[in-house]
Amino acid sequence: QQQQQQQQQQQPPAAAGGLPPGWIAMQDPTSGRTYYANQQTGQTTWDPPVAPVAVPPPAPAPTQSLPTTPQHPSVQQAPSGGSAGTPQNLANKYGDGFVSSASNPQLAAQYGNVGTANPYNGAARPAGANVAGSSSGQPVALGQDGSLIEQRGEIPKEFEPMVESLKSITSSLTACTLNGSEKKQLQECTKGCDILFQRLATPNAIDPDTIAKTQTLVLALVAKDYGTAGQMSQQMANTVWKDHKDWLKGMKFLIQLAGKKL
Repeated sequence: QQQQQQQQQQQPPAAAGGLPPGWIAMQDPTSGRTYYANQQTGQTTWDPPVAPVAVPPPAPAPTQSLPTTPQHPSVQQAPSGGSAGTPQNLANKYGDGFVSSASNPQLAAQYGNVGTANPYNGAARPAGANVAGSSSGQPVALGQDGSLIEQRGEIPKEFEPMVESLKSITSSLTACTLNGSEKKQLQECTKGCDILFQRLATPNAIDPDTIAKTQTLVLALVAKDYGTAGQMSQQMANTVWKDHKDWLKGMKFLIQLAGKKL
């Protein structure tokens, strides 16, 4: 046994260069044997650690290109009864598929239909039939002052709790017993809420400060804190009534009705 221990003491430590990263060779002070320690994990072992075999990454799957659609040459056909000197390509320059003397002077010269009025004379033909004042062609609604309210998409998610709360309050008021005057006020409430929802769905239609005050107003209504709701309504009436009176009027009636009926 003493001879075996001497042989182990004479065993040279493994070269540091042959060890995996993080491993070092150490010598046990008691037995003189070489052991190996991982400086990162603290693991020790008498056996020389073996570096893991690097596995090459899988080869990418071959891509298969799709056949391209052949481009067919455009077929140009002369109108029936036209002379040989008539130009072959009489397609409307506006690309809408309709050819007339109003949109194509060549037809007017060929067939003498020069008395037809050209609605696009001196102006570019519009791309689509948009409502006046609408820049995107999306559906629009009119406010109480006659201004256009352009709705571009859905209401953002951060405004959904406020919208649902207003719908719930107006629904609760609908179930209440109302006299003639109160029914008219409820109609103004519903109309104002609808206009507010459209404005919320339109980017930058309401400034952030007014949105924050409206959210405070709705939270106060839900908590039946009609004093705070009235203060928010009055503050907005004093500052942004000119721009948002079409729905602020409905909020004012909503506070009054909710305070009496809910």
